[in-house]
Amino acid sequence: MDRKPTPADTKSKLASVGTLMRQFTVLLLVLMLAVQGVASAQTTDTLVLGVLLFDPPRTDTTRIWLAIKNTGKAAMTLCRPFWGYGWLSSDPGGPAAIEAHASIHGCGDDDHDPLWLLLPGETRFDSYEVKGTGNLDAGGTLSVDVEVLQHILGTDSLVSNISLSWKGKVSDALAAGERMRLGKF
Repeated sequence: MDRKPTPADTKSKLASVGTLMRQFTVLLLVLMLAVQGVASAQTTDTLVLGVLLFDPPRTDTTRIWLAIKNTGKAAMTLCRPFWGYGWLSSDPGGPAAIEAHASIHGCGDDDHDPLWLLLPGETRFDSYEVKGTGNLDAGGTLSVDVEVLQHILGTDSLVSNISLSWKGKVSDALAAGERMRLGKF
């Protein structure tokens, strides 16, 4: 048989609810302060572009690998509306090629994701088949430019337009590809 709650029972339950509400409020304040602390620490996030070749450039087509690394402390969403490259032989009379690619959709294209998440310390790899360069030697120069739109998660910041560039010898990109094969990239 159930008994009717007494005023003492009601007072005890209200005290328990009050204690839970105070604990919840303190937890909520701690979480809000933690998020503010993280947001203020996210202002120095940077991206780094790396370029890799796993095979020497060929006369017909060559595959270029792009590595974009988040070296900052915050997760970010990114998309790539534009990228371009240029080859220049070490021989003044040698081959040269310049090509650029822009997305008609603003970001992404037929075979690459339009938007991706990059966590701190994480690297995204994309590869592209590009036009041949003739007999480009390892001493030739390769330059790659990539434009990304970046939003740092956990902040009220607007989307930033970031230009990333890499320029080096073809031998540098081949050495980076070899390091990747060995698991040392």
